[in-house]
Amino acid sequence: NDIENIYFKGNFEKSSLLEEIYRLEKIDPDRARMVDRLTGLPNYRYLKNRISEESSRADRYDRPFSLVMLDIDNFRQYNEANGSIIGDASIKKVGDLVKKSLRRCDIATRYVDDKYFLMLPETGKSAAMTVAEKIRIAVEQFPFPYQEDLPGSSLTISASIVHYSEDTNDHDELVIHAQSAMAEAKKNGGNTVVFYKGQA
Repeated sequence: NDIENIYFKGNFEKSSLLEEIYRLEKIDPDRARMVDRLTGLPNYRYLKNRISEESSRADRYDRPFSLVMLDIDNFRQYNEANGSIIGDASIKKVGDLVKKSLRRCDIATRYVDDKYFLMLPETGKSAAMTVAEKIRIAVEQFPFPYQEDLPGSSLTISASIVHYSEDTNDHDELVIHAQSAMAEAKKNGGNTVVFYKGQA
């Protein structure tokens, strides 16, 4: 569909991206509202629809999936020190690095600010860890401007993984569990990938 057509165009200038979104707005305003203007990724509204669809498919055909949350470490500090232009460019670049690490069936979405969610269909926790770790390393190794003032002298991300079936059969709980696991990742210093471990 049109959202995926924008999503899979790869790297492009922001002006080109906006032209695509404006075109989509004329064709299908409802779909256009599911695209994040900064990154060109689908937004959280789109993700909620996909979670509902994938949950129904998993229940019907026994094909569970994994949801991965990504959060840029120390982004507030980085953004305040370097300004919103650098900050926005870094958010978009992280989105580009994420897309390069995914299969065509996977979906990356921008959740809010410096946070993203990945929908990985028919993917177990071990495979999801491999994907998340690949992204973590790609971000850590990319030469973001002015990152030397950050802890560890690099801009990094943390990731949390929740599995639909093993961790919950309630699609409304997936995001909540991912956020809970993310809090643990941040508590441990960031730049890491963690699994949701359930309630103590």
